[in-house]
Amino acid sequence: MSDALERDDVAGREWDFLAIDRDGSVALISSAGYGPIPDAVLSQGVSVETVVAGLRTELPVIGESLDRREQDRLGDYSDWFEASKRGLYTYDWHVHGGPYEQVSAPSAVLRAEGLTPEVSHVAALLRLPVLFAETAQLSLDEHGTEPFRKGAPT
Repeated sequence: MSDALERDDVAGREWDFLAIDRDGSVALISSAGYGPIPDAVLSQGVSVETVVAGLRTELPVIGESLDRREQDRLGDYSDWFEASKRGLYTYDWHVHGGPYEQVSAPSAVLRAEGLTPEVSHVAALLRLPVLFAETAQLSLDEHGTEPFRKGAPT
């Protein structure tokens, strides 16, 4: 069985993946069903889903979550805040055309070298030349993202 997923396999549903910045900080990125997802991440899609699903039990709480939402956004963001308590920056796709916007930041940052081998492998699929601590919005278009074939909501 292949570990790869196609873009349309995750279209229309919340799908989360990880990334590492140039300082080794880790982020949880949520597609909201329509955000761009790099091909390298989709190529290991089943492993990504498994690792992300286990983060709550795999990673201990090490600090507080800092709310970074710049505008009121409807919805329950408790999962993003819980991830930040475990040291992760979090980003969510704005469903009507993006971009990925930072939802929360950790008070104590988890670095890539503090990850288990499984989580480290999945996070290393996407290395970004930014610092999450200084990046309110992410664009992943230049990172080999596959376009939708079914279309995004308008």
